[in-house]
Amino acid sequence: MSQYERLEKSRRKHEPSNSGASRKPPPLPTQRPEWRGPSFQKKPTKTTVRPPPINSSSIQLQLLSLDLQQLLLNIFRTTFPIAQDPEGLKPVLQKVKDALFRRDFEKAFGKEEWCEAYAVRWSPSRVLCYSNVLAWLLGKCKEERWVKGFYQSKQPGDKQVARVLCLGGGAAEVVAFHSLVRHLHPTSCGKPEGQSIMEEGLLGVASKDNVVPILKVRLLDAAPWENVVSSLNEILTSPPALSKYASATARANNASFIQPQSVCTEFTKADIFSLNKESLGSIMGDDPTLITLFFTLNELYTTSLAKTTKFLLELTLATTEGCLLCVIDSVGSYSETVAFAEQHTQSKRYPMHSLMDHTLLGHKKGKGGLWKKLIVDENRWYRLEESLKYPISLENMRFQVHLFKRL
Repeated sequence: MSQYERLEKSRRKHEPSNSGASRKPPPLPTQRPEWRGPSFQKKPTKTTVRPPPINSSSIQLQLLSLDLQQLLLNIFRTTFPIAQDPEGLKPVLQKVKDALFRRDFEKAFGKEEWCEAYAVRWSPSRVLCYSNVLAWLLGKCKEERWVKGFYQSKQPGDKQVARVLCLGGGAAEVVAFHSLVRHLHPTSCGKPEGQSIMEEGLLGVASKDNVVPILKVRLLDAAPWENVVSSLNEILTSPPALSKYASATARANNASFIQPQSVCTEFTKADIFSLNKESLGSIMGDDPTLITLFFTLNELYTTSLAKTTKFLLELTLATTEGCLLCVIDSVGSYSETVAFAEQHTQSKRYPMHSLMDHTLLGHKKGKGGLWKKLIVDENRWYRLEESLKYPISLENMRFQVHLFKRL
């Protein structure tokens, strides 16, 4: 027997395991201990509602230059000094948000201070969105009568001015249309006093008396936006204030965002539901008009389905062939559905765009409506450029957009 051979009696009775895993303590439970008595019922698993996937074709392109977008933000900073104090603005904003949550619009916009706070907080993001969306829509509809009238060169004495009616319009709309004119009519930017303009057929002198209007914007809303709109319009059409130490060159080149009277703006305080065919017709006239309902139509539907339907029918009768109707509204459960509370005992909920199409496009078999839908996107995204600077946080927007043409 070899000296290294172990005898049978001296061998270990229990050989150790090759792995050290058995020496580790048992793993801790991954779930909280639950009571599982006779009446135990398993709780349903929570399902997270995820937004639909983003299609690259539904992301709004940045058509306005980055410099122009920053200028638009600077307009709000200059017009409303309260934008420089975000902390001091929070108490007022909270009151406005509470009133909006309760759908008490009369209180939310009942004070000029609250209107300014709303404009400073939420209008800048919407201005950037509206401007890019409008530029995108007009680029796709260049053959439409209204778009041709907007693009064409203006001559002295030409009375055919493109008209816009903003229903539910306020601070965001007035700045958005000024920026659209600046973007699509480069010669409309402010010029030093007395400098002549000869490009693109826009003739005249950059003074308040000789500039030919490119666009006439009529804003109509029940909220008192008069002072806010007037303040923004003044900053948009006036050269910025310069330091007393500014050089002679800086003073000579100082100019406004847009020439005075290139865009004529008028605000009317009125309840949309009070408008009829005659009053709407007197506002728009006989020429094709671009009508906008930006984040307004769903609020009208939520207030009253019957009154909103009647208003859309009155609007249809007041418009002429070639008019365009642009609707932008939010996407989601709150904005997407409304109730037939006026007509049914049991409330039913329908998508906003279905109700709109039902009224404008017609619903009877073989009988079409008086409108034609040119563009529709029910899930569009607008993402802000990260390099933009503003004292208050800006927000990306998810929205639906519809463009109709009056037949």
